[in-house]
Amino acid sequence: MNGSINIDSVSSLPCNSLIFEVRTVDPKFRFYSMASSNSATKYNDRDEYYDFKFSASSNSGQWLVLNLEKNLSNYTQKETILDKSRGLNYVDYYEYIGPLIYDDYLIFNQKDWIKYETKGVMQNLHETKGDMYQYSYYTGNILFSIYKDGKIVKENVVLPFAAAPMNL
Repeated sequence: MNGSINIDSVSSLPCNSLIFEVRTVDPKFRFYSMASSNSATKYNDRDEYYDFKFSASSNSGQWLVLNLEKNLSNYTQKETILDKSRGLNYVDYYEYIGPLIYDDYLIFNQKDWIKYETKGVMQNLHETKGDMYQYSYYTGNILFSIYKDGKIVKENVVLPFAAAPMNL
């Protein structure tokens, strides 16, 4: 097959969509977001939200969910403990072990994933604007260790992240 493409100019467009980007190339733990989502639960009896979830999946079969009791703006300029046994702020971390097949329905099958325990902190969270997204967003670090059956798997993992606040 032969061919050619002639392009007079290629322009760059700013990204207008940021949800939850986690990217690190640290040799001891690599995570590069390829898809993300967020959600919040609303009380049935009053006009308040809780259980804020920021989820990212990587291009190497990892899935990370940052679970927070409140929206991101409530955690700036302080260190927040991320430990499920101590409250509503924690990180869920999974690795894919299932068959390498495409699923049109994107159904989560628990048997295809290993869930790990995590403990750590969220640090240096601050609001910023303009570098990678046209609206205000938050950047910070998740520092945590990963455990399986009480035994350490990865220690002192540092995950820089950026996330758009949920405008509810």
